[in-house]
Amino acid sequence: MARYANVPSARKAGSKPKIFVLDTNIILHDHKAIRKFQDNDVVIPIVVVEELDKFKKGNDSLALNARGFMRDIDRITEGRAFGKNGVSIGKNLGNIKIEPNHPFPDEMAGMFYDDIPDHRILATAIWVRDNNPGRFVALVTKDINLRMKAKAAGMEVQDYLTDRVEEEKVENSAKEVIYLDDITPEALSAIAYSPETSVEWKAVAKTEPKPNQLYKIRNEGNVLCARYDANSGRVVLVKTKSAYGIRPRNDEQKFAIDACMNPEIQLVSMTGGAGTGKTLIALAAAIEQARDFDQIILTRPTVVLGNRRSDSSRATRRQR
Repeated sequence: MARYANVPSARKAGSKPKIFVLDTNIILHDHKAIRKFQDNDVVIPIVVVEELDKFKKGNDSLALNARGFMRDIDRITEGRAFGKNGVSIGKNLGNIKIEPNHPFPDEMAGMFYDDIPDHRILATAIWVRDNNPGRFVALVTKDINLRMKAKAAGMEVQDYLTDRVEEEKVENSAKEVIYLDDITPEALSAIAYSPETSVEWKAVAKTEPKPNQLYKIRNEGNVLCARYDANSGRVVLVKTKSAYGIRPRNDEQKFAIDACMNPEIQLVSMTGGAGTGKTLIALAAAIEQARDFDQIILTRPTVVLGNRRSDSSRATRRQR
């Protein structure tokens, strides 16, 4: 059963460092991946370097990662050769080595017929394992097919998951607005009419809410919208705001505009049916705050529908 290359723990004193053989897609995914394996060693098959050379031209993320990795390797090896044990990646990190191509062991000579990069990478990983007895060696790849082939060949294989948040660590925030019907008149008055238009969270909940938990407070036929501000520890009134002349037409749009206009909230994700105002609110909020940012970037991911293309929009922003 494959383990996962989350963030390998530092090895125990006296134990030999592990060896991780990286596939091309790891570098293209994260050009700083070699620095994510603690004090363990990293091996890059030469075929990976050859593949990266094909990706280095352009301005997309793959090209940027390919070039970034090669520049990093060039700095690490400046004035030095890899040698038998490779060169140090940095303080408290392991060594890195570029490993030439190696054939499959004789007993696996007929296992894979095609001479393709994946098979060369796997053959090199097996050679590294067989020539480093007593050390843990694993191939790290995000390619499911290559992981299946490695398992079939008896090679330890791992996914690269250092950029993922473990599910149990994700805050179990409520995914819906909480309705409040039984808060005290004093708390209701504080939210609706006090100068701060807020109240301590203990006045509306038994346990501290998750950051930015949304509330609807019913008050004699009217509804007040509120949000938990974790910085102040208070439930604050969500007021009706306009963004570049756009005013909310319902409570959901009010919540959305409030979030998009709040500089303390760095990422806002909106879901909903077509025509509910997601794109309009995002763009209006971005334009309203244009002076606070260097630029507004509108991305248009292409969605293929049969032989036609349909574009949806979303706005992203970068703070000055």
